[in-house]
Amino acid sequence: MPSSYILDEQRRAAKLDALRRDIRAGMESGPSAPLDIEALKAEGRRRLAAVESGTIRYPRARTGPTGA
Repeated sequence: MPSSYILDEQRRAAKLDALRRDIRAGMESGPSAPLDIEALKAEGRRRLAAVESGTIRYPRARTGPTGA
């Protein structure tokens, strides 16, 4: 069996384990709450206005695993 296949299987297994942990953490975090989309949009607009006015500076988003 080629080593690349083994590495791919190890990566797939690691991703699946991480997904299972994330799902478990979500389930254990308590009951969900209704999503207030209007409040979410208002908060996003408030943050955007603060950034555009220079009141707040957010760090640049990372574009990849190395931040490059």
